[in-house]
Amino acid sequence: MTWRPLSKWDSKDLWKKYDYHDYGLIGEPYLDLDFDTMMYLTDTGNCWDGDKYSVRDHVRSPYSFPIHSTYDLINHIERGVLPDQIMLNIHPARWNDNFIKWWIRYYILTLPKFQAKRILKQIRNKEK
Repeated sequence: MTWRPLSKWDSKDLWKKYDYHDYGLIGEPYLDLDFDTMMYLTDTGNCWDGDKYSVRDHVRSPYSFPIHSTYDLINHIERGVLPDQIMLNIHPARWNDNFIKWWIRYYILTLPKFQAKRILKQIRNKEK
């Protein structure tokens, strides 16, 4: 098993050789959605602004809002300031109502990984 951020493979590359429609798939969000007209939000990094930790989970979009917590997201929705179309990429396995379990997972297991990903992104950006 390889650590995904270190892998040279990107799962979307599969569709350069194959047509996903041939397999009954309606669409591929990263390839078929227009992120110039749609906001993209992901909970990568256990927050909504975790792009600093993400190696692969990002898109180019003109939309940028200060959304860190789910409370921030709810506040923006209630104020009506977000675009009409939003793609949410959510990883429910990372969410937990038990604070102790969440704390252990985040601070002991996840946070060190995020720091390593941040360093990896900096190295890759310098190589470009």
